[in-house]
Amino acid sequence: MTKDAEHPLTELISIATKAGIGLLPGGGLLTAGYEGLKLLSNQAAAQMERRSEKRYQEFIQSVFAGGVTPEVTEHLTADDYTALLSGCMADMENEKARYYGRLAAAIGRGEVHGKSRRFLIITLSQVSDEQLQMLRRSYIATRFDL
Repeated sequence: MTKDAEHPLTELISIATKAGIGLLPGGGLLTAGYEGLKLLSNQAAAQMERRSEKRYQEFIQSVFAGGVTPEVTEHLTADDYTALLSGCMADMENEKARYYGRLAAAIGRGEVHGKSRRFLIITLSQVSDEQLQMLRRSYIATRFDL
């Protein structure tokens, strides 16, 4: 399948746009601006693709680092896995990918039950990494004498 940037119609539209801009007064400067925006757009798309790939790899590594084996994945439904992966990929913070993976592993091991699964998935998507760290420190402080 051809990427949109490589599609002949996309290239034809780009050529027509540049030709139209070139006919306007000061068109050379506008054409340069258009080319700059096009280059920036292509670079941003490539960066987003690299970021998504890295995030997906971190998610998968966290899942398998959590000791999830085929025998214990009976607790992890396709809906839960899809919700976790979608949330991970849509999240603004790259740092949280490992937490999505850890939650998937915990659900797969059967450590999170019933309605708590959906609650934790939604909560993870709505809190920041900084808030997660604060919750972690609070939990440690309540469990252990410091």
